[in-house]
Amino acid sequence: MRPFSKGAVKQLHRASGGVPRLINIVAHKAMMLAYGEGAREIGTRHIRAATADTPAARRARWRLWPILALLVCTGAGSAWALFQ
Repeated sequence: MRPFSKGAVKQLHRASGGVPRLINIVAHKAMMLAYGEGAREIGTRHIRAATADTPAARRARWRLWPILALLVCTGAGSAWALFQ
């Protein structure tokens, strides 16, 4: 038997952004929730609750925005310098 449902695994990946430490934190919280309920499988609602309780996991999906902004600014700065 798999401890995490397929949907829970997908949601865990989305919530953590693939960051190993966040995967561990969110998965641990979800397992504790399921244990407290006496559930034998961790479902998507457990992952949602664990994600809501983990501020870093809520921000994980936005981690690429600073990199994208840096690339745009660098490109704009290079274009400005080229045309001066």
